[in-house]
Amino acid sequence: MIQATSTTQKVFSDEHWRKTVQLYKDFLFSTQKLASYSDFVPMDEYKPIFEKMFAYFKEKEPKKGLLLFGLTGNFKTSAILFFQMLCNEFKQYEHNRFKYVSCSDIIWTLMYQNNLASVRKYMEGSIKDNDSYCFEELGREPLYSNFGNQINIMASIIDYRDKKGLLTHYVTNSNLPELEKKYGSHVLGRIVDKTVRIEFPEVNHRLRDIKR
Repeated sequence: MIQATSTTQKVFSDEHWRKTVQLYKDFLFSTQKLASYSDFVPMDEYKPIFEKMFAYFKEKEPKKGLLLFGLTGNFKTSAILFFQMLCNEFKQYEHNRFKYVSCSDIIWTLMYQNNLASVRKYMEGSIKDNDSYCFEELGREPLYSNFGNQINIMASIIDYRDKKGLLTHYVTNSNLPELEKKYGSHVLGRIVDKTVRIEFPEVNHRLRDIKR
């Protein structure tokens, strides 16, 4: 089981939390991740998570990326996209801008183009140029098949980015044994050592909505 990183952060005031929830709801609605405001679920259980993430993205030079983990359907992806929006649109967070891509999209693009150059951009860059990435759905992507050889492209990307000191965020539904089986203990160690780990509530809101 992945263990969340123990951190301390300033607690939101009631007013700050109310404005944050409203901003998040507006973001979900504007990106069509929320069909109507009446579909929005209560957010109080997410308050400690948002406090940690706000504290993280206010840091001027974070030394580690984020690892968001938990069940599918519990807002991990929408949360990281929300903070990507904040980094792009609000000056106080712009120093922590990052790019976002699904691990599966990386592999499917490679398969379609059949050119390893398509993954080079995820390995190149520098800390100075703020070439930070968030890799979403880590562990669910297929292996790349090349002339019958199965190649774990994401393991190579993670290892290479770590060696270059590039800040990397991850979103995953997988647990530690699953990630270790997928990438090996060496790469898993790099992921764990170079991230602040934030666990999301064990609630699948997609299923909860179906059961209503």
